[in-house]
Amino acid sequence: MADARLSKRKIPVLPDVLANTGGVIVSYGEWIQNRVGNYWDEDTVNGRLAERLDHEARLVMDRAEEEKVSYRTAAYLHGVERIAEAIRKWGNMHDNK
Repeated sequence: MADARLSKRKIPVLPDVLANTGGVIVSYGEWIQNRVGNYWDEDTVNGRLAERLDHEARLVMDRAEEEKVSYRTAAYLHGVERIAEAIRKWGNMHDNK
């Protein structure tokens, strides 16, 4: 209901999947650091996070504009496509064995 009202008033809403993803990205970075034993300083972590968030947000915002959909819908479309691509790659990887 809130989404519909905000949309009707042309108020953009940043989808939760983008707004909350920073913690997930940083956790993944910590996991990578622990696996390879290479630890980044705070500036490096923040820089990598900003770069990734900026890139993904731009993809979602551009898609929303191109397809005339909300940011939330564009984020879902983008996410589903990334999952589908990962599944395709996973299948191809196992087909070649």
